[in-house]
Amino acid sequence: MLQQITTPAPGVAAEKLRTPSLAAAPPELSPAMKAMDARRELEVTGYRAANVIANMPGPGNYDQGVKLAQRVSAVTHDPVAIKGPGIIEMQLAADKILKHPGMKDMTLDLEDARRLRASSVQVAQLAEGKELVTPQRQPQASVPAAAERTANPAAIVPKTHEEAQPLFIKAAREVARGLEENGKGLDAARLREVARFVERSPAIAGMNQENAHKAMLAAGSIPSLSSNKYTDELRNSVSVLEKPPKTIDRGGPNVGRDSGGIER
Repeated sequence: MLQQITTPAPGVAAEKLRTPSLAAAPPELSPAMKAMDARRELEVTGYRAANVIANMPGPGNYDQGVKLAQRVSAVTHDPVAIKGPGIIEMQLAADKILKHPGMKDMTLDLEDARRLRASSVQVAQLAEGKELVTPQRQPQASVPAAAERTANPAAIVPKTHEEAQPLFIKAAREVARGLEENGKGLDAARLREVARFVERSPAIAGMNQENAHKAMLAAGSIPSLSSNKYTDELRNSVSVLEKPPKTIDRGGPNVGRDSGGIER
């Protein structure tokens, strides 16, 4: 029908024919509507994620799905119920779906998991009495600009765990401050927790590695942090700290199962 009643106008001609009102941005939602929308998103995607996890094969998945559904129900009636372990449960449930190898082709379930992660953070902000802010869409950087950030000469590139440890602690402090200023308090808290661990041991693994990557992903979504020197140093130090430290081989080149020596 549209092909019959319209005539294509490419490029500048199309822009001149378009009604100016169509180019205007839609009005921003009121704080009450933002809060309602966030709670609705969490309720819908939370129950869907709970159903997906409960039907995953493997021990403990059914119980995790049931527990998540109960948590969603509690938060639906009172957002304060998301405080403490509530938001952690929802973030872990979303990550479980996103990272499960059997879900790679389940596009709708993966999208629901992403929406659950975003809405749980928003509801957590509501529970703290904060007003939701509509996130600004990050403009796509051109290839030369992205390459310039990667090769930022001001960013230090550590080579050893000993060099990466103090660099990570300093960079994490600065990036966490920037995350808080942009409404990413949860990611800032995650990053500070990892930094406290790195102060004791120059290595990042397990949950610390996951939280560090979440914080870096959040920083990359903020224009003022994505090209920041400290964000680059954070990435550089994490790439070193998440590798196992080199150990001295005391058994010689032939030690191992095949040579009858001590099994490593």
